[in-house]
Amino acid sequence: MKDLGKCFFYLDLQIKHLADGILIHQSTYIKNVIKRFYIDKSHSMSTLMVVRPLDVKKNPFRPH
Repeated sequence: MKDLGKCFFYLDLQIKHLADGILIHQSTYIKNVIKRFYIDKSHSMSTLMVVRPLDVKKNPFRPH
């Protein structure tokens, strides 16, 4: 067994060693998935949404 020092990548996880702990994130993995499935080439689109009042007494869809 050989000590290779601090680990920076492990199972697609990025590991950052900070003074007060360790930060683990997957930003590089997410960027690779976005490129792999061509999501970076897609266009955003607006979607209509039904807006309902938050007051339970005014909400016609409340359960009886």
